[in-house]
Amino acid sequence: MSLRRRAAVILMKRQVNKMAGTMRKTPRGAKGKVENPGKLFVRLMKYVFKDYLWQCILVFVLILTGVIANVQGTMFTKNLIDDYITPFLLTDSPDFVRNVDIVGDIARQTKVFGAMDQGYGKIREAIAKAKDLLE
Repeated sequence: MSLRRRAAVILMKRQVNKMAGTMRKTPRGAKGKVENPGKLFVRLMKYVFKDYLWQCILVFVLILTGVIANVQGTMFTKNLIDDYITPFLLTDSPDFVRNVDIVGDIARQTKVFGAMDQGYGKIREAIAKAKDLLE
């Protein structure tokens, strides 16, 4: 091997070792800050909404519906105890028909909100599959 070739090989090994050494080090110091995060967010949303406007609107509506369903479930428990169970225990002749009707109404509402929440879950699942395919 010629002297020039050996020198080139040694220099390449040094550069490779230097690069490997810098890649192993963890970054130090504070991360860089974006100068104007609001403008960056608006620009990013323009790109997203350009192709996925209806999907974003649908996901937003389904998220909002899921939140309402969770709040309704919590309020249902409170109202059930305060308005129906406590007075039911204090009466001499309880009326079972009234309570069955109320529970039926709540069950129907929960079914509707549950279906909407399940739809949101299916959309999330489809997005995750598409993301895996892109990677």
